[in-house]
Amino acid sequence: MKHLRILRYVDEVARTGSIRKAADQLNVTASAVNRRIMDLEEELGTPLFERRARGVRLTSAGEIFVHYLRSQHGEVERMKSQIEDLKGTRFLAARDRRISPPPSAGGFHGESGRSRARHGGTRRLRG
Repeated sequence: MKHLRILRYVDEVARTGSIRKAADQLNVTASAVNRRIMDLEEELGTPLFERRARGVRLTSAGEIFVHYLRSQHGEVERMKSQIEDLKGTRFLAARDRRISPPPSAGGFHGESGRSRARHGGTRRLRG
């Protein structure tokens, strides 16, 4: 989820005070982190970080943004968990559909209605 990734980037930069250190923690390049943050700042119309020679510092707008995203973190995780639950439900439903024969298949071994009519239906074997 790309839009969630930028939130992680901002949070990590705010936590470490450095784009380079955040990038190391996130296993991405510093230029990628910086570019995404600059895109977000452009979208918001204000800088989130004050860039300095030795790292970065949150601006007032950045403090508001980081406070908001941290307060929403639990909700985002809950939402992602619910979506994963749905994926599991859909996977099981799809798997069950693959295992169960379709209603048009008739009896065992894919016996169709036409086959039953031709051969007199399914017979029970006495044992």
